[in-house]
Amino acid sequence: MRELIRDYFHLNKQQRNGMVVLCVLLLVVLFIRLSLPYWLPEPAMLVYPAPEAVLGNEEATAPAKTLQPFNPNEVSIATLVEGGVPERISRSLVNFHKGGFVYRTPDDLKRIHGMTDTLYAWLLPLVLLPLEQPTKKEQQAVAHKKQIKTVELNSADSTQLESLPGIGPAFAHRILKYRTLLGGYTAVHQLREVYGLKETVYEQVAPHCRVDATRLQKLNLQTATFKEINKHPYISFEACKALCNLRRSTPLTLQSLREVLGSDSLYQKLLPYVVLE
Repeated sequence: MRELIRDYFHLNKQQRNGMVVLCVLLLVVLFIRLSLPYWLPEPAMLVYPAPEAVLGNEEATAPAKTLQPFNPNEVSIATLVEGGVPERISRSLVNFHKGGFVYRTPDDLKRIHGMTDTLYAWLLPLVLLPLEQPTKKEQQAVAHKKQIKTVELNSADSTQLESLPGIGPAFAHRILKYRTLLGGYTAVHQLREVYGLKETVYEQVAPHCRVDATRLQKLNLQTATFKEINKHPYISFEACKALCNLRRSTPLTLQSLREVLGSDSLYQKLLPYVVLE
């Protein structure tokens, strides 16, 4: 070292500066080499969850058998425990259903107390549920539908009509009143003509109704009064006047009735209700 220091002072100024720069560079390289491990991130490692990470904080044990796909509405505690699910979670899952809850989607498992995200991810592919679970209200509606008796519209009273879904006292009264005006129903779809009856209600009612067309009360256009003819829903005031004027000079015929009404569809609807004797 002494010799290096002695030689340093025998160098000229330019040589001394060169040596200083060289020493500084060596010190920088040494510093970088020593501090490099602290700057670079550690290489990524593949980490697989340990059994206790899946099963929660409880002691992980090797399952007696692999958990098979299951319906949480039907599975037993023993089946879940034997498949590797912690007993505490298994009891909560089964007892939750016994308490009245119905699992409809796999996400419902997240409601279980103590269910972790990792455990849920493990169970998710194993959950088997029907595409659609009926609600309690829907089940009651189906049961009620099975109890509804078919109603014959031309003989039913208000009590029978009120037994139909969506029909209360007001609509029962309107159905009976319209039946009287018509002289009876020839088809169930005529309920659509009842004032205020919505299509949604009709769709609920129609499957439970039938019609006995032999009970129709027919209208004799040759002898009925102007007032009686004018009451019928399918005969307008103008058509009523024309029919009454026409029958004064000549007996009414089906052809003349068709001409007076001016509509073939209206004529077909009215035809079951009239006689020309």
